[in-house]
Amino acid sequence: NTTFTITCTSSSGQQVSDSVTVTVGNAPVNSPTVSITADNSNIPYNGSTTIRWSSNNATSCSASGGSNGWSGNKALSGSVSTGTLTNDQTYNITCNNSSGSASDSVFVNVASAPVISAPTVNISADSSNVAYNGSTTIRWNSSNATSCSASSGTNGWSGSKALLGSFFTGNLTNATTFHINCSNSSGSDNASVTVSVGSQQVQAP
Repeated sequence: NTTFTITCTSSSGQQVSDSVTVTVGNAPVNSPTVSITADNSNIPYNGSTTIRWSSNNATSCSASGGSNGWSGNKALSGSVSTGTLTNDQTYNITCNNSSGSASDSVFVNVASAPVISAPTVNISADSSNVAYNGSTTIRWNSSNATSCSASSGTNGWSGSKALLGSFFTGNLTNATTFHINCSNSSGSDNASVTVSVGSQQVQAP
């Protein structure tokens, strides 16, 4: 506020004064604005994108929704990665000043998860009939699997296995079945092969 005063003096030296005060209102504050975008608003399953926002005339901003720690206080402008997404997300932001607030949001559409084909596995023996104390090689291969494990068998067959490979049985003295199971996130498949072993030959006395 500003006060203006005037004083007047007569020829006889008498003075009179008066004043007026001019009241000045507060400076106008422009309303805040904010805009938010996604570099890509349509992404594949497990894909990611970058969220960008900017504001004008704001003194603070806060976020909600979204993913990857999006919610909370935000700078007046910036960008963040969404991280990998497996479902649709909406990113909201509100910016404020003493005159009010403004909000905006962006929607990121995430494609459905790809269909994962069921795994298959096949197993065979180079020879499914061997002589007593004979041996053979087991061979297996899988499709669409991410892991395989074996059971039964001989010679350390049981345990984790590669998705395809071969295995030497060592000497066999009785019929032996070699099992394998291969799986992925959609399920599993089993297969087995039995190696028959001939009778022990006993020499006549």
